[in-house]
Amino acid sequence: MMIAAHHVNHEQYEVQKGDYLTKIAKEKLGDAAKWKDLYAWNKKTIGNDPDSIEIGQKLDMHVKAVVSHKKAAEKPKVTAHANNLDGWIRQALDVMHQHGIPGTYQGIYRKVMEESGGNPKAINLTDSNAAAGHPSKGLLQAIDSTFKAYHVDGTSWDIYDPVANIVACCNYAAKAYGSIDNVYGAY
Repeated sequence: MMIAAHHVNHEQYEVQKGDYLTKIAKEKLGDAAKWKDLYAWNKKTIGNDPDSIEIGQKLDMHVKAVVSHKKAAEKPKVTAHANNLDGWIRQALDVMHQHGIPGTYQGIYRKVMEESGGNPKAINLTDSNAAAGHPSKGLLQAIDSTFKAYHVDGTSWDIYDPVANIVACCNYAAKAYGSIDNVYGAY
């Protein structure tokens, strides 16, 4: 049996007269609601106003493309990592790479230190999420619904599992901001 491996292909789209992000997202990504993803991927080019795209501007489309085929019996090489923050981040990056989720060690480490100080059992009982009955949990402080929505196959369903927490949160950040590396402040 053959399975397809995917990666993110950074195809570009040139803005045409009459284009706006919702229209481009609907026509090129198949879903008008993906305008937010399109904006996040191109915020540096577009600037702070998502309505300010210009004719001729090149937009990164982050289109998934099939790049290779592997036999299903072939298992990806698993690298052993230490059972500490460094190892969890490195293992998460391995999983993210296999699933085409962008992010760097530095970006993850910075955000982990901001959110939990490196404590995989951290729980925030004082913010608005907690007040609503949905406290943020784990290394990157996900609420249960976000963790479940952005969970990545092959990782634990335990929100406190450091690797699963990192990967799910980076998957969310990739969809909302283009990468965890682009997240400064609350997300």
